[in-house]
Amino acid sequence: MIEKNKVSLIYKRLESLCEQNNTKITPLCVEITGNKGNLSTWKKGNIRNDYLVKIAEKFNVTTDYLLCKTDDATPPNTAEENERILNIKWGSFGVSFDDGTHMNDLSNEEKEELTDLFKLAVQQRIERNKRKAEKEKQDK
Repeated sequence: MIEKNKVSLIYKRLESLCEQNNTKITPLCVEITGNKGNLSTWKKGNIRNDYLVKIAEKFNVTTDYLLCKTDDATPPNTAEENERILNIKWGSFGVSFDDGTHMNDLSNEEKEELTDLFKLAVQQRIERNKRKAEKEKQDK
């Protein structure tokens, strides 16, 4: 049970997100719920699931982050993004190499090796971006 004069951790996290994004929490509450009266329930940590989802989408964070289940605010890539990034359809690319070899000239094994290398490069980029975002957050 939350003590009477204590503000919930969830609300404090919302305040922090608003501050980081130059947003005021009262207008956010009105935008999300249509009513600033919900702010008092938010202070107690009582936020409807559909509101949490809207807030998470607005600030590009996970609902787990809003609920203080994790300190990692970075949402995972969507399934579409992962497929677009990682599921390379080599035949649709008009890729050719300096020696004149075309992607379609490669064996399936060679294509798989290139796919694995590309996946590794993409994963490294994702990790680099996560570290960069964490550093930027710490610098604020």
